Amino acid sequence: MKFIPLLIPFLVLFVFNSIGQNSALHGTSQNKILSDSIVFDLNQATYSTVSSVNYIEIPVWIKSTNTSISSFDFWFQFDANKLTYVSTSSLVPGLDAFSNFNTNNSYLSNTSSGASIDFIVPLNTHLIKLKFSINGLCTTILPADFYNITTLINGEVSSKKIIEDASAFYILTPSPFCSNAFITFNCANNVYGKPIQNYLWNFGNSMTSTNAEDSTTYLNSNNYQISLDLTTTDGCLYTFSKQISVIESPQANFTYQWTPNLSSVICTNTSTINNGTIISNFWDFGDGSTASTTNPTHTYSSLGSYVLTLEVVSDLGCASTYSVGISNVNQLEEYSISDIIFYPNPSDNALYIPLNKDNFIKVFDSFGRLVFSKELDKNSEKFELFTRDFEAGKYFVELLSDQIIKRGSFVVEHF
Repeated sequence: MKFIPLLIPFLVLFVFNSIGQNSALHGTSQNKILSDSIVFDLNQATYSTVSSVNYIEIPVWIKSTNTSISSFDFWFQFDANKLTYVSTSSLVPGLDAFSNFNTNNSYLSNTSSGASIDFIVPLNTHLIKLKFSINGLCTTILPADFYNITTLINGEVSSKKIIEDASAFYILTPSPFCSNAFITFNCANNVYGKPIQNYLWNFGNSMTSTNAEDSTTYLNSNNYQISLDLTTTDGCLYTFSKQISVIESPQANFTYQWTPNLSSVICTNTSTINNGTIISNFWDFGDGSTASTTNPTHTYSSLGSYVLTLEVVSDLGCASTYSVGISNVNQLEEYSISDIIFYPNPSDNALYIPLNKDNFIKVFDSFGRLVFSKELDKNSEKFELFTRDFEAGKYFVELLSDQIIKRGSFVVEHF
């Protein structure tokens, strides 16, 4: 009995120190586990319809650097107005998945582990899939439909993550998104596993489209809200939206003059930008020669007609191009000063060109490529050029008659 007062403090101190050490170790382990996540991947979910019942199967995987995971568990509640639990299946050989839906508290619980103690759960790959039937024809499944989620990895509390289903539309044009440049939008053929029947884009710049893929341009730098309404073959309407930020492009421009013998052209770069700086200049002289200086002088080895082009690039990665048709044949001629009257100019659908016993018409794009040519009726007083299929931009025209060549330029703008 005399030793008891001495033993009790010793035991109490021993137990206290043991608890403290275990807590410290457990805290370190839990911090490690909490950095790992059990992922419920709605973005990789698959949809199916069997006997008029719609189903969703949600894959589950583990994001971790721990190569010693042997088991994982989770339990959660879900929106029973939208979903009804059906089954759980393993996607990895040797991994057993046991799920139970408790109708009393509406929790779905799962325990997954290997068939032997040596089994290691593979990482960053789909492990199991949870199958639910979807209540309602046009129901959309969202991350908010799953809540009160608890996850365990190797029996320790871990993190959880729900990856939201990606937007139904994609931007094919790489960033940055620049003013006065085409930006292309695309949508898949299916949404939530259902074939799409109708598309309606609103690009936020007063332009719309009913195509699965289309392009538009933005005149000014700003934030634009793009929306897409999709109607599936079973009559469901889904709306998606995304905001893009358009930054200002530089404005390429230049003046030029010929040397007295018309062999060399002297270029003066007059390009401007309101926000940012121009960091790159690229000149194409139309004869296979190029330059990257600001104000180049170029000598042509032969007489001819050329398209002189300047492309400038800003520090934010936006580009702008300006072209002028020039010629040193017989006399100085430039397409930017037109010998021909076009109307309407700019043109959206059709361009009318007055004729005066002209034999032939040629149309070149801003890169000097022939895009249209046709023999003309010499008795016709005008020619109708359909520009609706032309890309927006500047074009150059040559009208050939028995005596002279008339030149001019027009612009295509799709309003």
